[in-house]
Amino acid sequence: MDDPAFGFAAGGTEKIGTTDAQIVDISGPGTTTRWDVDPGTGRVLRESYLTMGPSGPVKAETDLDDWTMTDGLTLPYLRKNRQDGKDSSTTQFNTIQINPKVSSKLFD
Repeated sequence: MDDPAFGFAAGGTEKIGTTDAQIVDISGPGTTTRWDVDPGTGRVLRESYLTMGPSGPVKAETDLDDWTMTDGLTLPYLRKNRQDGKDSSTTQFNTIQINPKVSSKLFD
């Protein structure tokens, strides 16, 4: 957040399931992303972004769910992806293991 190359703008809401999520638009060098954030938990419920598909750029969305505590972090164990409004993939994690050698360097 301290990098001046990135900008964050909050504004508006969007219904994600039963939640009135707060919209946060993020821009940086060569990229823009929208997060729909649950104001009660701070969790990102959906990310929207442009990505490259087989035929060129497509609008993509990833819904994040099944939030589970792992090694002191609450992480989304379910990711549902769409490209141009069509389901493209689903990833369900059974376990996530945090590498203590890497995480200790990140949070020191």
